[in-house]
Amino acid sequence: MPTSPQSRPITLHAHEVRAILAGRQTQLRRVVKLPKKETGEWHGVVLGGGSAVWSDGSPAPQMQCIANKGSGYCIACPFGGPGDLLWCRETFGFGWASGERSYSALIPTGSDPKKPDKVFYKADSWDESQGKHCWRPSSQMPRWASRLTLAIDEVRVERIMEMTPQDVVASGFPFHSDRDAYSAMWDADNGKGAWQKNDFVWVLNFPIRTPA
Repeated sequence: MPTSPQSRPITLHAHEVRAILAGRQTQLRRVVKLPKKETGEWHGVVLGGGSAVWSDGSPAPQMQCIANKGSGYCIACPFGGPGDLLWCRETFGFGWASGERSYSALIPTGSDPKKPDKVFYKADSWDESQGKHCWRPSSQMPRWASRLTLAIDEVRVERIMEMTPQDVVASGFPFHSDRDAYSAMWDADNGKGAWQKNDFVWVLNFPIRTPA
């Protein structure tokens, strides 16, 4: 079984991109997708690590999971664990040298003729009068167009309302008291009433990025 770091995609909201690039955000939360067929109480568990091994005898890495207390059904974090990488998807667009307009945050992609000359990102300063039609959804972003890769150093699972004042700051907010602002943002990102649902979430921590 593989023990080397794995790389997986994660979709970021524009405010997350800006906060990470500015060096303000070192934590992400994503809702745990629980199967509807499994009812009853859930709790976080850690599997692997220590003396645990795969069937071939290779070390099994420590994995943060969520388990159903009744059935024992267990789900591992789909984003991986400490040491794994997250390459970030965001709303983006392409530009070509022929007839190219002036876009913000243009990133050269090399001389491959199959690739556009530039990649640009909606999270950056953007004048919508330059064209709304050019944006592509984050789900369509190829790996080579991503400008952010995050290295996970900690994963845990908890209810969204369990976040601490320190977590609020790690999530990109300037003050420990900004919990209400965070809850409003959570509703904006996940739907009205999402905060009050108090879902389980994967909490992903990563080192701070130094602003360029």
